[in-house]
Amino acid sequence: MQVPWSELGENRYTPLVSALLQRMYPEAEIIDGAGGDGGRDVQRRSGSRLVVYQLKYFPSRVDSRSGRRNQVMRSLRAVAKAKPDEWYLVVPTDLTPSEIKWFDGLQEKFPFVKRWYGKGWLNTQIANHPDLQRYFLKDQNAEVLDILREMNAERGVLEEGIPDLVKRVGILASRAYDSSASHYLGFSSGQDGISITVSPKAGGANNIEFIPRFNIKGDPERVTSAMQEFQQVIDYGGEVTLAAPQLADITITAPQELGISGTFQVDSISFKSLEDTTGLPLRGTLAVIDASGNTRRIVHVNFDRRQAGQRGLTLHGQITGNLLRVQTRLDIHERKGKLDIEISQEAFQAAPAVLLPVLQFIGELLEGRVLRMKIAGMVSETVIRSPMFQALRPRVAVVEDLAYIQNKLGLYFPMPEPLESGDFHAIRNTRKLLSGEGVSMGRGPIRAHIHRHRLQNFLSMINKGGMLYVESENIRFLLADQEFNLGPGYYVCPHVELGNRRQLLAIARLGGNGENPEAVFELADDHVIKLKLGTRQDLAPE
Repeated sequence: MQVPWSELGENRYTPLVSALLQRMYPEAEIIDGAGGDGGRDVQRRSGSRLVVYQLKYFPSRVDSRSGRRNQVMRSLRAVAKAKPDEWYLVVPTDLTPSEIKWFDGLQEKFPFVKRWYGKGWLNTQIANHPDLQRYFLKDQNAEVLDILREMNAERGVLEEGIPDLVKRVGILASRAYDSSASHYLGFSSGQDGISITVSPKAGGANNIEFIPRFNIKGDPERVTSAMQEFQQVIDYGGEVTLAAPQLADITITAPQELGISGTFQVDSISFKSLEDTTGLPLRGTLAVIDASGNTRRIVHVNFDRRQAGQRGLTLHGQITGNLLRVQTRLDIHERKGKLDIEISQEAFQAAPAVLLPVLQFIGELLEGRVLRMKIAGMVSETVIRSPMFQALRPRVAVVEDLAYIQNKLGLYFPMPEPLESGDFHAIRNTRKLLSGEGVSMGRGPIRAHIHRHRLQNFLSMINKGGMLYVESENIRFLLADQEFNLGPGYYVCPHVELGNRRQLLAIARLGGNGENPEAVFELADDHVIKLKLGTRQDLAPE
């Protein structure tokens, strides 16, 4: 559904975008503007930091003639009283080059102005939340009617609405329960259609038999793979989807009252074995063993799901709060198993200090090593045939650095995504600074303006060469749009020379008033400029 921004109106635009921002940032607060919003429609607070979003319903140009630029200026003057750290303008139009130039100019007077979000950004974000579109852009009563009409309940909803729907569904559920002596029939309705669940009743004598016939004329490798997956579910439990063209048809033999017996041609069919929670959760260990028999890394696994088949069972577990997911198929008769590991999406939203042990474990999963699983007295081993999680290995070092930074600063922040190549360099340098090392800032040259009336004294002090020392009250580290203060620091170079000495001497002889001249410092020999944290008292001779 495409949002008609130009037809939306302010009464629906502001609630829709406010809800979108709150969906994107759960900590966001929607400001009631009944008494004036003070330039804030939505805000986010984290400690002493304040991030503000101003929502303006400008579906067309943001120019002076329309008075819209004046509206923005009034909002900025109002919000400046709250001293925000960041301010964003959200408008349902994309700015022209001249409008972008005007907006960028706002930062000179209001440094907290960060950027604007336009129609393109709104369309991208709202596409990830179709339920918001339906809720705000369609009459809710009409939507309920549409859903119920699909269930042939028009008369009920027209009379008493949802209570009638509950009554009708209850009657259908009761009839479904009574329709078979051997199986329960459950049903649900969702975006993907109506789902029917068939489950055996206690003491039910009749089983349901599925016999898939594979299309052996298809791609032989895919057909073989589909057959193997189906057999594994039968043997060990789990779930599998068989689809055309590998699946030719399927024959179902079931109790007559279910009405599903016969041979059918289907686009796809999914099989999922029932889960058994008896005795769960189970706790096991997973160790990485190298070629010398040494244990490289060991982690605990919590198994909270179990599915059974004819030969054994499939256990599903998690490591470190669901950051790593483990699935193991155990053959009860041969007492061996097969192990699969995957990293969850939640892992990349965790704090670096939490993610670090997971990536350190992944870093040990090298070709030729053995994964040894111990659970409930059973030991199973899997040889790693090829390196696992190759793409994640470069992240280990950067997550170690971020965990160190997090610990040193005593701050919480989630794992930033995505990380660009420049971020890796900045993160490593920040760790160096926090650990007391200096960070090379290059070879210059360095330019600085000198007060004209102090120029003569400056030239006397600098003589033919000397140390360059520049102190900064706050060294800042920018990470994923968040800025962290590392404390005071200084830039230093053991030996610099003045590159434009003659020019400055001439200016000093003239004296008088005028513009402050620029001094150009050139680095001598192989020296570089270094940045360190601390003050001049911490400066040691090099």
